[in-house]
This record gives sequence, structure tokens and C-alpha cells, in this order.
Amino acid sequence: MSEESPREITRRLRSLFEGVLLGDDHAESVYFVLDPASGGPVAPVANWLLDENGAHEAADLVLMTPDENADSLQLLCRARAVRPDEFGGAYYEAHHAKPAEGTLCLLEVESIKAGLTLASGEDCCVPNPLVKVIGAICRAVNADRARLAEACDRALHVKPQAPICVGVDPDGLSIRARFGIVRIPFDIEPQNAEQALSLVADILARAGDRP
Repeated sequence: MSEESPREITRRLRSLFEGVLLGDDHAESVYFVLDPASGGPVAPVANWLLDENGAHEAADLVLMTPDENADSLQLLCRARAVRPDEFGGAYYEAHHAKPAEGTLCLLEVESIKAGLTLASGEDCCVPNPLVKVIGAICRAVNADRARLAEACDRALHVKPQAPICVGVDPDGLSIRARFGIVRIPFDIEPQNAEQALSLVADILARAGDRP
């Protein structure tokens, strides 16, 4: 088991959307997504774990992802309810729909354990630099859903029915399919919005071609 850099941990986090939230000797499977504005996970938290202000102030919640095993990332967190004016709530619902139970919260990450590495949440949960163009990129990708399905097939050897692009970050596109969220990775990390749009255009242009 090797050590991981904060950048490698960030890349792993961006590719994950499910985990187990541990709190007060209780474990619950949850879906989550990284808030583009802060970089922290957004996930439903059981109401009994929150105070009257919709917060869990002690940094003793643990989000394990992708599941509850020794190889998973372990995020030590506190929580607060997502405010109505924050993008994280809508971003979560675009990926996973509105949670049936609990309160949708932003998990403020104190530290992350990844194998032999112990890193700070501040170093790993970083804001998405493409936050201002997420909507524009998703609209461009979703303009031709059949081509998007071909792009998934080319990149992942999976051709989902009715795929929809729901997110983008410097590591790739998040695509919602009927069976869950899949990722189409970028070949390089875009340095700005224009380069990200160019990478997306190239992915769509090559859709249908065999790699």
C-alpha cells in the first residue's frame, strides 16, 4: 500500500459517488457528490445526528468511500445543512435526485486517510475551477444524447440508454445513467474553461470511433 499525494486523493474523490457515513456507532449507506464551490462532499445526514441549527459541530463523522473497508478513503468530517442558495444542493439532486430521508448537508472535511497517507481536508477537497461553466458544458454535451451514449461506449465500453451529463471537473465528465454515475475522463487536465470546452468537443467528435 503506497502513499498518495493530495492531488491523487482529489482525483479519486471526484470519481466516487457512494459511501458509508459513520456517526455515533451507526453506519448508513449514502450517495454523495463534491460541492463545486467548496470541494467538500454533499450527502444526506440523519436528522438525529444534527442539532437544532441543522449542524453536527464535532468532527467525528466518518465518510468511507467507496465502501466500508480498509482500502477505502476515510474522511473525518463535521456537517451543516446545505443552504437553499448554495449550488451544492442542486448539484446533488442532479446526480442522485432528492434524498428520501435525512437532511442534505455539506460535510466539512478535517482530514482524509488514504492507505498510509493522512492528508488535510483543505488540501484534498478543493473548489472546482470549472464551477462557472458547469451548466454551459452540460448543456453542450446533452444537446446530442445519442452521441453522448457513443462517447460513453468509446471511453468506458458501456453504452447507457438515455445518458445525461450532470457534472464536470478538471478530471472529466460525470454522466448519469440508469444504473448510476459513470465518468468519462479527460486526456489532460484543462487549465481553463476554454480548454475544458475544447476537450469536451473532442470527446464528442470522436464518439463512435474505436480507440
